[in-house]
Amino acid sequence: MSTKLLLATLVGTIAAFLLGWLVFGMLMDPYYQANMVQVKGLYRGEEDFKLYGVFISNFCQCLLLAYVFDKWANIRTLGTGFAGGLIIAGLSTAGFDIMQWSQMNFAPYKMYVVDILVSAVFGGVIGSIIAFVLGRWKTV
Repeated sequence: MSTKLLLATLVGTIAAFLLGWLVFGMLMDPYYQANMVQVKGLYRGEEDFKLYGVFISNFCQCLLLAYVFDKWANIRTLGTGFAGGLIIAGLSTAGFDIMQWSQMNFAPYKMYVVDILVSAVFGGVIGSIIAFVLGRWKTV
């Protein structure tokens, strides 16, 4: 893995971790809680939450974006990064959410539509950051 790819992944991971806490942990959580079936014991409490797992998940997602942007698509600007992140995050979230909706009574379809849209925009923002880093440090 090149230094440039690793740097873009790490910057994206930190941004996703912090922005994810704000967007999904603070802003969207009341909506999700109000629209999902509540199953006792399904979600970990604060004392048992695996924060490092969230970081590792963010790292994997950002590595995917950085790798695709760098090796396959030559995405290096805020705009192209936003578009690429929006499409990749939107489609991957849609694939997961639609599968979950088709097999479970976990939430109404409207919650999944909102989740797909929020996740797509979130992916676009993170994609912009990753593309900016890839474009900024061309020689790293």
